[in-house]
Amino acid sequence: MKMSQTVVRGLKNSPETQKKKRTIYEILDERYGFEALNYEVPPHANTVLFTLGGITLASLLVTLASGFLLGFWYLPFPEEANLSIRTIMEKAFLGSVIRGIHFWGAQITIAGLVLHILRVLFFGSYKRPREGNWIVGVLLFVTMIGLYFTGTVLKYDQEGYEALAHAKEIAGTLGFGTFFNTEYVPTTIRIFLTHVSILPVILLVLLFIHILLIKRLKISPLPWSKAEANGSKEGGTQGKPQVKQGHKRHSFFHHIRALIGWGYVVLGITLILGIIAPPGIGPSPLDGIEVTKPVWPFLWLYSVEEWFGVNGAWIAGGLTVAGLLAIPFIDYAKEQAFGKRKFVLILSTVVVLTFLVLTVYAYFSTPVVHLNM
Repeated sequence: MKMSQTVVRGLKNSPETQKKKRTIYEILDERYGFEALNYEVPPHANTVLFTLGGITLASLLVTLASGFLLGFWYLPFPEEANLSIRTIMEKAFLGSVIRGIHFWGAQITIAGLVLHILRVLFFGSYKRPREGNWIVGVLLFVTMIGLYFTGTVLKYDQEGYEALAHAKEIAGTLGFGTFFNTEYVPTTIRIFLTHVSILPVILLVLLFIHILLIKRLKISPLPWSKAEANGSKEGGTQGKPQVKQGHKRHSFFHHIRALIGWGYVVLGITLILGIIAPPGIGPSPLDGIEVTKPVWPFLWLYSVEEWFGVNGAWIAGGLTVAGLLAIPFIDYAKEQAFGKRKFVLILSTVVVLTFLVLTVYAYFSTPVVHLNM
């Protein structure tokens, strides 16, 4: 009897039996190396402020997927672009809802990007060794703004047509007017190719680098961490977040579960808004008039353009991007603590409030002629 029990225990502990006990994850990890993606994540990484990047990514994926579906129906020709969108809304199966998801997904993506940049800015998460990732993030933002703008033009209603006229004016001033002016290829086709191929490729490459750097440098610590307040090596150079005693670090996969949860929330919101508040579209544009204002991410530039002309608008936009890129090199000290960054925080607050005032002013102002159309 004892011998039989010994044999049974031996069989249970044999290598063959142990292999059968492995989880599906372990089996897949052996073949695909999932564990190489894993890293420790501090508890604050799963708070709303630190998941803004993941929420933005989720809304971006929703926007890209819905845009892919819309591409089956869209015709990028000046005479047919506006009509093809009306066909999508009226005749394509769930076309109006899909376009609504695409529209609201883009709004959430831009809003999420702005909030994410503000969180990184005010928390000092761009500091050493994360300066490079801040620059990649700014380039991601510029690329996404480009996608938003080209998407607006592709509606080819009066709003889109006037947006394109402004782009032509600025491009001509900067010496790139030939991109828009050609007798062989309609401008809308070039805008369409930029929107569905060039900018998405740039976006995905930058996004890959951004995520890779997050894994390499880890989630940034909180600015009120004691180590960061003292500018310690642990908080600044190593990029390892400080965790209070008794707080448990989580794995990257735990963080991913939280982000997936937010992804479902974003999908639900865009679906609901796409059903109850589908975006409209104006009629085909009329040449020679200027009666609309730009979409909300560009409203602040509309105010600048009203006072300083088209040249003032592109200069203001360029200075904004240059200022964002320069932040890590202006505020180069390694401390993240709020108390040691008062000047930067005050200046940033003033700039953000200025953008808000310009946006609100443009929203309530009466449209005026800025171009000789």
